Amino acid sequence: MAAFREDELEYTDGQGNRRERLDWALLRYGPIALFHKVAVLEEGVAWLREHGYVVAQAECGSCESKEDVLRSVSEALGFPKGPFPNLDSFNDDCRDIEVPEDGGFALVLLHSDQVVSRLPGLFERVLDILATASRDQLLFGRRLICLVQSDDPRLHLAPVGGLSPFWNPREWFDKDRGL
Repeated sequence: MAAFREDELEYTDGQGNRRERLDWALLRYGPIALFHKVAVLEEGVAWLREHGYVVAQAECGSCESKEDVLRSVSEALGFPKGPFPNLDSFNDDCRDIEVPEDGGFALVLLHSDQVVSRLPGLFERVLDILATASRDQLLFGRRLICLVQSDDPRLHLAPVGGLSPFWNPREWFDKDRGL
C-alpha cells in the first residue's frame, strides 16, 4: 500500500543499523530519482526487490529517435507492440501499468543522459508522463517509482510532474557523484 506509516519509515538492516526506507526517501521528493553510479543504482534496485517491488529496465543509451525511446521504455513496461509508438499512445498505456499493491513497481532507465543530449525535451516529456502515472497509482495506494541512471553526474532535467527530478539520497551532494 502506498501510504507510509510514520513508524515504518525506518528499518533495522542486517548489521543492526537504523536505515530510512528507500522507497520513502525516493517518493518524498517525487517519483523520478536520478542515479549516477551503477553500483548505487544496483544496491537500490536490490533493496526495492527485497521489499516486494517489481523492477523493469530499459536501455536508453542507444536510442536515436523518439520512436526508439518509446519502444525501449514500452517494451520494458510490457506494453503491446505497435508499429509507430507516439507520446499519446505511451501516455494511454502508462495508465495501465500493473503495480502490485504490496511493494510497488520500479522502472529503471539506463544511460538516460545520452537521450537528453540527443533528443532535447523528449526525455522530460516521457518522464512527465511517468510522473503522472505515478501520481495516479498513488491515488489507489500503489507505488510507481522511476530510477533514471545518467553517466553525466551533472545531469539536470526540467521539472516533470510539477517537480524537478532529484538525485537519490546516496548521491544527493555533488561530491557523492565525484564532482
